[in-house]
Amino acid sequence: FETTAYDIVAEHGGRIVKMIGDEVMFEVDDPVVGVELALELADAYHHDDSVSDVRVGIACGPVLRREGDLFGPTVNLASRIVGIAYAGAVVASGEVRDALEGDERFALKSLRTRYLKGLGRVQLHAVRRADDVAEGLAERARRRRGQVVDRVSDLVERRLSAPGAA
Repeated sequence: FETTAYDIVAEHGGRIVKMIGDEVMFEVDDPVVGVELALELADAYHHDDSVSDVRVGIACGPVLRREGDLFGPTVNLASRIVGIAYAGAVVASGEVRDALEGDERFALKSLRTRYLKGLGRVQLHAVRRADDVAEGLAERARRRRGQVVDRVSDLVERRLSAPGAA
């Protein structure tokens, strides 16, 4: 997980601020580059069977820098967005959507307005590559959950059929 994150963030000229378990906070100067990076992270983990799909929340705006970390409402917004995104999805704030306006490489879908703790009501947008029409976010999440259930069932079946299993 960490190697993939570091490699992809570095390729886009970004900086990893911190990693906590299976979460990574990164920063870039340009929201369009941030979205490209986010989509690449989501794709990389989606195609890697050794890790789960990731949820990406992306926001842009002013931040407070202190001792190598980032703080402020923009950071809180990105963190809250992650909590509501589907696995494998990139969800962006309205400011990021505005930065992508007119860029035909991306397809945006408005999500219902959400109340985010400490931030109020926020309009969010799912972001995909414009040519990514194969599978919707909900379908991708259901398929991945099904794959996990299948793997767990196989492991349980093997365990129960092993010699000496109770």
